[in-house]
Amino acid sequence: MRAKVLELENFRNYSSLQLSFSPGVNVFFGNNGQGKTNIIEAIYMCACARSHRTAKDEELIKHGENYYYISLDYTEKKDIDEQVGMKYQILPSVTNNSKQKQRTLYRDNLALDRVMDFVGIFNAVIFAPEDLQIVKGGPGERRRFMDLLLSQVKPVYFQALQEFGKILRQRNALLKTYKEKGRKLSSLETAQLDIWDEVYAAKAAFIIIERLQLVEKLSAISCQIHQNISDGLERSEIRYKTVSGIDESLDQEAIQEVILRKLNANREQDIFRGYTSLGPHRDDLDISLNDLPLKIYGSQGQQRTFVLALKMAELKVIEEITRQAPVLLLDDVMSELDGKRRKQLVTSLENIQIFITCTDPDQLDKDWLKSLGSEEIYYFKVNQAHVEFQKEK
Repeated sequence: MRAKVLELENFRNYSSLQLSFSPGVNVFFGNNGQGKTNIIEAIYMCACARSHRTAKDEELIKHGENYYYISLDYTEKKDIDEQVGMKYQILPSVTNNSKQKQRTLYRDNLALDRVMDFVGIFNAVIFAPEDLQIVKGGPGERRRFMDLLLSQVKPVYFQALQEFGKILRQRNALLKTYKEKGRKLSSLETAQLDIWDEVYAAKAAFIIIERLQLVEKLSAISCQIHQNISDGLERSEIRYKTVSGIDESLDQEAIQEVILRKLNANREQDIFRGYTSLGPHRDDLDISLNDLPLKIYGSQGQQRTFVLALKMAELKVIEEITRQAPVLLLDDVMSELDGKRRKQLVTSLENIQIFITCTDPDQLDKDWLKSLGSEEIYYFKVNQAHVEFQKEK
């Protein structure tokens, strides 16, 4: 997969921008705060329909404007040009003083009705400073990592995740209603909750088994990469932490039965709390290094090495499932990688299109860049939202 042309309008600090890329390595350099990461961010949004830096589309609109637009032309193996894009705009309401927010996703310039029809068309893996939160942050960061990866490669998972969210909200609303009544449930109310439990357990079981299978793959691949980087001195492991009694040995039907039993056992507590206390929305990843929690005992360098290995594993999983290599986005991380880590990158990145941001291209090893492939290296100097193209063979 290769990104060819990116167009931006009123995105972050760019009023208007059009860039054509090398199918090999693309380096964006310049001082901090000039707009390098904004380009990487826009490319990644064409894969996931969301930013890796913010959940608020309003923050992506250039100051003083009321919309942003992103368009990306790309090719797959068949060398057929395709296009994905999105537009977000804030419009005044015709009926009151409030504002309407409208987000439209495009494929080949045709509007799509659903986000699930967009996510996964174009595939990309990003490695950015924010990714350290996969180790250092809360469970939500780790669930988000799993969900974004699975949503790119399995549209049915993205659909299930959306449906699960709706079911969870409806079940929680029912629990809250029962809590406010403050009395024992009637037979009708019990039957109603039984129905929601069945629907909830079925969707939760699907999500959990998909995550279990993903984590098993990621753990095996990233552990091997991590051992290579550390000369065999460090062994990392990832385990999916979910509802007690569920593990890799169970199939989807068995997982569903476990969840149903747990929901029934926790019913009174859930009503007392007013929300659902177990399920995929509460799950986490246990990440260890040499059998010790990496978050607690790992150094900054060890945590960064783990994330690098995890991102390389993510790339391999996407390539294995989709049968084509995703685009790799390296946002301001090259200065943090020593020679050994860069060498490990080389072994994982044959024939992959790469985008790199840095402050000074002279800090990059030119031989290392050229070893990534025979394609040309493009350099882009970024200064106050002005991008100057430079080319070097």
